[in-house]
Amino acid sequence: MSAPRLETLAWDGLEDMACGEFIATPTVRHLKKLSLYSHGGDEANAAAVRRLKGCPAVDHLELRLTVRVLPAEDTVKDISHLPTVTNLRLDVNTWWYRHTIGATLARIITKCNNIEHLSIRVRGLLEVCSDAQCKCSQPKGWEDQKIQLEHLKKVEFKGFIPFDDRKSLLRLLLENAPALEKITVEFDPSYIFENPKEVRDKIDFDMPDYQGSWTPCDLEFRECGFFDGATKYEWTREKPTEGI
Repeated sequence: MSAPRLETLAWDGLEDMACGEFIATPTVRHLKKLSLYSHGGDEANAAAVRRLKGCPAVDHLELRLTVRVLPAEDTVKDISHLPTVTNLRLDVNTWWYRHTIGATLARIITKCNNIEHLSIRVRGLLEVCSDAQCKCSQPKGWEDQKIQLEHLKKVEFKGFIPFDDRKSLLRLLLENAPALEKITVEFDPSYIFENPKEVRDKIDFDMPDYQGSWTPCDLEFRECGFFDGATKYEWTREKPTEGI
């Protein structure tokens, strides 16, 4: 099969149907609704990886990622370098799997070192893996790696929960994106509503400034007395003072 002029492709649920077919899509620039498991080499995952390889011109990638860590190989390592991607959206699903997501997202982001806009949306359980040896936190020291994100300007993180791995991912972006202008972080509303009040009152974003400043916003819960704090934070880089 061939689609020589196709520029936008929604691969919604086609992994199982097309896993045995190769569809040439060399002109696709916007690839969306592509589903992938973080670990496990089943046929649907193999089809998703082939689809990425079959879109060498893609600049806008929307990936549906399920963090599922089994006694299986890391799927992300099979994804080739994606130098043409400038706009990356990661819709992350952690339902049924209590795993950290920071290391997996970092591995995907390093494949797209020319991105300018990054959007992360997380849905799932409000717990995190406690097994230090689990593959979801591998490789060790991932949060201290040096990656090239010279063109990254804007980051949006929705469904944020202040677990260590997610804050480490933010720090990784701040340390490796010299052109970064703005980060928007929005808390998962379920995390706020479902936790007991004593937990909600102790929510601490606790992020370093990195040549910029964090501003709390969206304080609408304050009015009803349910949650006395910010549900959204924005980071902007400080502009250099003229003459200094």
